[in-house]
Amino acid sequence: MAVSEKMDAKRRSGFVGGGRYPQESVFQHAYTENTEYVMRVAAYHSINPTDPDVHHVHDNCPSGQQTPAHNRQPGPNGWPLCKHCRDI
Repeated sequence: MAVSEKMDAKRRSGFVGGGRYPQESVFQHAYTENTEYVMRVAAYHSINPTDPDVHHVHDNCPSGQQTPAHNRQPGPNGWPLCKHCRDI
């Protein structure tokens, strides 16, 4: 099997990108309507009780950028996507 065929098989299985969850890559790239480059990251949420109960999936989310790294936990924790990430 050629290297490109192996990558295609991995891509179809959802494991390309080293994501924590099978259907989710760590990074997914997308362009917004105004051609701004947006990077999608693995879902994370804040463990700080004063932060809103939402999760984030974009690296340029203003709300998510305010969460210090020591307060971030992987996964959505069953919480809805934040409004900023949803609108991106």
